[in-house]
Amino acid sequence: MKIVGWMVLLLAVAVWGIGCHSQKKAKEQNADTPAVAEENPASRLHDIWVLEKMAGMDKLTTTNRPRLELFPEEGRIAGNASCNEIFGQMQADAQRLSFSKVGATKRFCRDLAQQEGLFLSQLEKVDAYTLKGLTLIFLSEGKELMVFRKVD
Repeated sequence: MKIVGWMVLLLAVAVWGIGCHSQKKAKEQNADTPAVAEENPASRLHDIWVLEKMAGMDKLTTTNRPRLELFPEEGRIAGNASCNEIFGQMQADAQRLSFSKVGATKRFCRDLAQQEGLFLSQLEKVDAYTLKGLTLIFLSEGKELMVFRKVD
């Protein structure tokens, strides 16, 4: 019986020692990493944006304006180009922005075809952005292409 008691005590000390060693090792590993992970600057883009102004088009339709929902952490976009639903990929950092593999459904809307075609072609040219409050500006080679307003 005495041997069993000593074995239980020895086992308890061993378990306690392993626990203390694990905690010390975890603290050492965490000492090299910042306490708060840095936020991706492009995460500010994650929202729904409606087109307000577009280079090459004097007047946008008052209804069915292009709308984009940006998911920078996932590297994807969704939305509507005026008539058709769109989807694709995006890459963004604090200043740079680009879209790729943009696809759309195939509905024909005669009254919106010109606006939609221009929107999709301008989207391919985007290489940077500026975010000012609730306004998102898409740029190409330093020139303003499109201005969006946050709606969500």
